[in-house]
Amino acid sequence: MNALRVLFSMKAYALSTAAQSVVCLALFLALVTSDMKSWQSAAYALSASNLIVSLIVLLYVRAHVTRQFDWYWARKIMRYSFFAVPGLIAVAFMGLDRILINIFMTTAAVGLYNAYFLPSIPIALTLWGIVNTTFFPYASRSNDKLALLLKINKVTPYLAVVLVPLIVCAEVIAFVLYGHQYAFRLQLSFFFALAATVYVVFLSYTWLAASVGARGAKMSTVCNVLALLVLICLDVVLIPRIGILGTAITLIFSYLVPTVFLYSRKQFWARI
Repeated sequence: MNALRVLFSMKAYALSTAAQSVVCLALFLALVTSDMKSWQSAAYALSASNLIVSLIVLLYVRAHVTRQFDWYWARKIMRYSFFAVPGLIAVAFMGLDRILINIFMTTAAVGLYNAYFLPSIPIALTLWGIVNTTFFPYASRSNDKLALLLKINKVTPYLAVVLVPLIVCAEVIAFVLYGHQYAFRLQLSFFFALAATVYVVFLSYTWLAASVGARGAKMSTVCNVLALLVLICLDVVLIPRIGILGTAITLIFSYLVPTVFLYSRKQFWARI
């Protein structure tokens, strides 16, 4: 029954995401023919589509919404947020690699980096976001999170077999459609695809840790900060030496190191 609910929730989330894209495109096409500037049409279309889909989702979950304010849960949420916010700030600063590329190389190198980065990490993040819509609530309710950790470890090799070729294909398509000014390098594509795979495993670990509660949110924040520190240190060393390939290798280790760190915290998992 739980598996069926998970699949149904994933289907509903996927449909809502698709609906938001369709509504956004329709509104943009309707507005772009007016006297509005292009950025205004895009902003209004995106805002309106998000509002419409949010109202639909609110109607969908209205049975779970109550008007009674619960101070107990409010305090728990505030405490959880207190530990989680620094991690989110660290995630936001993961884009520093582009600044470092611009410092040690050229602005054109930033464009080359984006040509490989955008069809890899964001696609992996999107796929994980769909799965995490049901994974995080399920993990939060589960009393055996160590079993979930072992399942993640068991699935990881199969994930690499599926995701690496998928990301490489996405990068090839992106270069064919938009990257004519850049030379495609299979080596770079492979390393960025590998980084995307490690990123999904990293997200699986950190979100599983975050499902524990405030203690897990603190651990997740530590991992995100560690990822940022590894990113900065390795980029400073590798970019001047091997260029864009160095940024791809850095991405791999910036997600791999905190993943290994979190896995090695036997005491943390033992207390769950």
